[in-house]
Amino acid sequence: MDHLMLIVGPSALAWLFVNVLQFPRIIKRAMWGDDVRKWRQLKPIDCDLCLSFWFGIGQAIYFRTDPLISTYIGCAAAILTIFINKFLNK
Repeated sequence: MDHLMLIVGPSALAWLFVNVLQFPRIIKRAMWGDDVRKWRQLKPIDCDLCLSFWFGIGQAIYFRTDPLISTYIGCAAAILTIFINKFLNK
């Protein structure tokens, strides 16, 4: 149960940051202004899959989990984000 919460938390948080709060858009607007043509891709922030992976790794490291298990948690969080995205964007 412990690891399940470490997986669900980062995937839901990443989905919220990217799709609901429009976090990448806010950062791009702050960096490059309102001209959309100048905006570049910020890979770990643009993609909810990548962001959930790094949130999962970071959270597992913060709670001092084994490095192999923290990699597993990051990958599982990224895969769960795909299912959350498909379920909520039908």
